[in-house]
Amino acid sequence: MQSLFQVEPAQVEILNFQTFTTEYVAKRYDTTVNNIKEHKRLHTDEIVEGIHFIVAKNDRNRPIIKWTLRGIIKLGMFIRSKEAKNFRLWAEMELEKTILGELESAKEARARNLTLADKVISLEAAAKLEAKRVAREISSYKSQLSHKDAFIAELTHKLESRDKKINELATRIVLFDDHTYNPAFKELESLKDDMTNMHYKLTQAIIGVKEKLIARKD
Repeated sequence: MQSLFQVEPAQVEILNFQTFTTEYVAKRYDTTVNNIKEHKRLHTDEIVEGIHFIVAKNDRNRPIIKWTLRGIIKLGMFIRSKEAKNFRLWAEMELEKTILGELESAKEARARNLTLADKVISLEAAAKLEAKRVAREISSYKSQLSHKDAFIAELTHKLESRDKKINELATRIVLFDDHTYNPAFKELESLKDDMTNMHYKLTQAIIGVKEKLIARKD
């Protein structure tokens, strides 16, 4: 195939291996440029612009005819010679390769699109599952926080009640000299232990809430 293009630059110009100058076509058909032009003029009903040829601009900005592979094949119907037959066969093979290449590219593009569509569908499904999981997790956290809030409120209420009780006992204790056997003092010691225990539970509850919030942020 490469040998087909080993001619002088003035005789051939190939754009994307799809369009060819009239000079090149005439040389390959072993005929004259005027003969190519005459066939184009005589068969305007069969040789169609945009299919068999295009009108481009040369380096002087003048219009120039460029023939496509289909145009070369069409011209071969009107030019009879051994060279014309060989050139037409070459153009037919090149056109077939081009069409097969386009079909293969379209097939590959379709396969890529299907793969991409599958990935999008999978990602959407995964995103929905993740959203549901996060929603359940948030709901669980809310429930746990609600229970913690209730527990903290209960402990706070108990502490407030104990404060009142301690004040009452403190008032009673000062009326006695012997604190060791004073019933009020003993009750105060018991309340102190209860408060220490409740303070520990309250601290643990607050720590648990903080840990949940920190884990959620991460």
